[in-house]
Amino acid sequence: MADDQNNDPGNQGNQGGDSGNQNALTINAELLGEFKDDPVFKPFDGKPVSEVLKSFKSAQSLIGGEKLVLPQGKLDTPENWEHVFNKLGRPKDADGYQLAKPADYPENLPYDENMEKTFRQAFHQLGILPKQAAGLYDLWNKYNIDLFQKFEGEQSQKAEETMDALIKELGTKDKYDEYMRGAQAALKRFGGDPVEVQAFIDKFGNDPLVVKVFGNVAKGMLEDAALRGDKTFDLFGEDPKAKLDAILYDKDNKMNGAYWNNSHPQHQSAVDEVYRLQSLIHGTKTVGVI
Repeated sequence: MADDQNNDPGNQGNQGGDSGNQNALTINAELLGEFKDDPVFKPFDGKPVSEVLKSFKSAQSLIGGEKLVLPQGKLDTPENWEHVFNKLGRPKDADGYQLAKPADYPENLPYDENMEKTFRQAFHQLGILPKQAAGLYDLWNKYNIDLFQKFEGEQSQKAEETMDALIKELGTKDKYDEYMRGAQAALKRFGGDPVEVQAFIDKFGNDPLVVKVFGNVAKGMLEDAALRGDKTFDLFGEDPKAKLDAILYDKDNKMNGAYWNNSHPQHQSAVDEVYRLQSLIHGTKTVGVI
């Protein structure tokens, strides 16, 4: 009887689970047939068929749900990734990104709207989500602002160094101010296109060599005009009579009080300016920048 029981096929399935697992059907090339080289099934090679069934069940549960299956293998195509990006919340087009000029953007730093448009197009093409796009764009603007402020600081320091050096060379702050005024007047009057001139001043206006060259040009031009007796030469584009009247009679003019008050620290500067303007009007004095 024992032998009969051992040979009874019905009793084999009732033996321990280990025996059942040993005889379980596994994934192999013969079983896969035409799909034997498909990368989708490579992870299951040598594993029980039940593993494939579990994986299939998990995949089916994701279809139509909140989760997405990332394209892999033969499914890794641009079209499938477009579907994924859209499902994740990418705007339908580049204009859907909420990018804008930062509130703390410096007024004197040009804002490139074409660059903003380029970022929108790149974000959409790469499948960047709105929140990520906003973060990347803020990072880009912060980098530009920091770089600009560093440059502004360096230029400011350079301007101070230029001023200190020229004041020391010329003797007084008033002479420096007149020297700078003459340098810029000469450049603006004879430099050509106003936009190009201003760009030149913005780029090189704090260079000591540039300031000295144009300051000396202005000084020489004024001296030459005086030697020729040219009373009509006007480098600064000013109205000497109007400026003189403002100093003498306009109490809101800062030089008015200095001129009429002998104890004012700027009294002599105001007197010199009145004399210079009178000389321009009447031609009784050589006019110079310094």
